[in-house]
Amino acid sequence: MTKEDAKGSRVLHQRKRAVHLAGEVLDDRADGSASSKDQSTRKQHLLDGPTEFREVRVDRSNETSSDED
Repeated sequence: MTKEDAKGSRVLHQRKRAVHLAGEVLDDRADGSASSKDQSTRKQHLLDGPTEFREVRVDRSNETSSDED
């Protein structure tokens, strides 16, 4: 394993952990009166960020920009 591979693996692990922790916080603050489907949709929108920014983010692959609403 090269240094770049190790760094990429570490970054991927950190990214997954950050998304997981953000998801836990969003679950704690979810609107209890909303349906579970609405809660899930809202959470995904918050984790993805605004559509305008998804296209210009350098830390995301191009496959997410084709996943517009």
